[in-house]
Amino acid sequence: MKLITQSKGVFKTCENTTVTKVLINICDYLIYGRTDTNYFYRNWYMDPPNDYKENQHQLGDVFYSKILSYHIMANMVCVEMPKTTYNLTPFKINVFKKCCEKLKEFIIKNDVKEIHAPVFGTKILEGDWSLILKTMQEIFENTSVERLYIYE
Repeated sequence: MKLITQSKGVFKTCENTTVTKVLINICDYLIYGRTDTNYFYRNWYMDPPNDYKENQHQLGDVFYSKILSYHIMANMVCVEMPKTTYNLTPFKINVFKKCCEKLKEFIIKNDVKEIHAPVFGTKILEGDWSLILKTMQEIFENTSVERLYIYE
């Protein structure tokens, strides 16, 4: 799997191809739009799926939204908000690993060739990007994924 780091937005790179792509979106299970979800769906000019808005998901769930014919949004519930003295790291790396394992099954079943993701889980979410990236590379190695695009 080839790692490609770009500054160009995910929406430009994903256009006009027939290769099955997964876009990774991390989210929490409390309130719609707390993490990157609003950004992703706004850029695709569509509303998030109803099941996301209705808060039916738990920490560790992965649910999928078809955006375009070859574009699938993998919504990973691996953030626990709000950040408090009892919850210093809202981004849960162990939960993220479980979500990646679930996504790996989806990738194998659907012959996904590309994964696209922004740098996520850092800053206010207090995650370690080098560990997040390493996790993705290890879990998605030896699958149909040929390229992992990361947007800075």
